[in-house]
Amino acid sequence: SLAREVDKGTLTRLRLSKMSSFDLLFGVFLVWALVGAVQVLLLFGAAAALGFRWEGGVVNLALAMGIGCLAALASVALGLLVAAFARTEGNAGAFSTLITVPIAFLVGAFMQMPTQWLADLLPWGQAIRCMRALLNAGAPIQGLVPNILWMVVQIAILLALSVFVYSRTRLRAE
Repeated sequence: SLAREVDKGTLTRLRLSKMSSFDLLFGVFLVWALVGAVQVLLLFGAAAALGFRWEGGVVNLALAMGIGCLAALASVALGLLVAAFARTEGNAGAFSTLITVPIAFLVGAFMQMPTQWLADLLPWGQAIRCMRALLNAGAPIQGLVPNILWMVVQIAILLALSVFVYSRTRLRAE
């Protein structure tokens, strides 16, 4: 959506208003975070409708959904970083695919990969590890707290980097 705003020239008009960079980026981040949360709910609903049976009861399912929402926040932060460099909306889509498909393979979203050490460096790898432990093994949350905290730190770093880069490339005065 931010790449589209650049494409249409809306971002230039927004920079002329009294709106701060924080207002714009927080608004965009909030909307896409809510969209991500709805996607997580739909994904788990579809999985349950197709017969997915999880371990650990409703509590583990709710925790896994919360972790999925954190992963969605990481994806929104990554999208902001992509939008900082994309010149058009089409470029943003191409860059996003070029980045997300390899990440999905690296973190083992499709199958276990021998790159677990690399997956641990990315918030999506932590999310997959935690959701598998909760839903496939019925693991208690206490054993996953370090992974979740590390994922939150990773997301905060990614978001701070994305906001900094986007502000420098798109929101500076011309």
